[in-house]
Parts: sequence; structure tokens; C-alpha cells
Amino acid sequence: MMDPGNPDLVRFDPKTVLPSEDRVLARSGCPPSRRGGFGRDAGEALEQLSVLALPKALYVTRDDVEITGDGLKARGIVLESTSLARFMKRAEKVSVFLVTIGPAPEKECRGLQEKGLMSRAFFLDSAASCMVEEVSRALQKMLAERLPGLSATGRFAPGFGDFALSSQNRIMKLLDGQRAGVRLENDSYMLRPVKSGTGVIGWIRRSD
Repeated sequence: MMDPGNPDLVRFDPKTVLPSEDRVLARSGCPPSRRGGFGRDAGEALEQLSVLALPKALYVTRDDVEITGDGLKARGIVLESTSLARFMKRAEKVSVFLVTIGPAPEKECRGLQEKGLMSRAFFLDSAASCMVEEVSRALQKMLAERLPGLSATGRFAPGFGDFALSSQNRIMKLLDGQRAGVRLENDSYMLRPVKSGTGVIGWIRRSD
């Protein structure tokens, strides 16, 4: 059962959140007609990732949501964005989350680049980015199963529309991101490890 007050930390088995080869190839910019041997490169990257990644998520769900014209408010949450407010306008609950796959994949990418193995580094980086998205999907699915009668609005992340990247500062403080091994660069508002992300999910009442 979800704790409505304190952020929860969830760990995922890397093999359950591995993206498909097709998704990695698409992320890498390989058109279907040119994929050929690149499938092997993507497969090798995914095999590495299944060993290197430590996928985790921190989240909190609130039901005292107030949507205003310029953002949303709930207990312990104030996020300013007219785009976010429109996206969440029917939400009864909101979940604020942070996902990460840990520092090892990007460290391995740097090592491969230093050795001149650019292709391997490129595909591993693409696979790691795809896994961050898969962890977000897995978290949303888990939350949906715990919130019967509600449907997700989808995920809305800082950096989209007028939802400023600086909002990650409030999200990190709310969730205590260091519990997941994530920190925020104060000057750029970028997350470290890089293969991490934050966002908001709204939950609306189903009509069926």
C-alpha cells in the first residue's frame, strides 16, 4: 500500500526494464532499411546494460490537489507551469517521481570512448536513455495497479512547455533524491547521474 506522506523508493530488476532492440535502434537514428548488423550492436549494448544498470524510482502521490491557472499545488508540492496545469486539469491525484539507472552505464560509455570504441559507446548510451523511459513506464504501470478506478494523464516532465527545468530543484527536495543516489547541478539544474529523470503523473477518474 502506498504511503501518502513519505516518498517511496522502488528498485527494479534490470532485465524487466530492458528496452527492445528496435527501440534502441530507433533512438540511435537507424532507419529500418539500414539496421542490418546494427542489431548485433544494439543487442550487445543491452546485454551490457542488464549488468551495469541499477534502476530505481522515488515517488510520492498526493490527493489534495489544487489546479490553478499557473500550476498545481498539493501537500508539500508547488509546481508552476500553465502547460502542466492544463495537462493536469482533471486530476484527482498527482504522483511526482524521479527515476534513475545509476552511474555505471555512463561511466562505461566514457571508458569506451577513451578506448576509441565509439560505436559501442554510442549504442550503450542510446540503450541507457531508452531504459530510463522504460523505468518511467514500469513505475506508471505499478502506480496504476495501486490506484483502481483512476487512469493516468501521462507523464509531464520539467523542460517541456513552460514547465521550467529549474522545477527539478523542488522535485529533488520533495523526494530527497539522494536516497536514489541522484543529485542536482545547482547552476544547470541537470541531474547526475545523467541517465535519470523527473516528472509528474496526474490521475483522473475513469468514466467506465
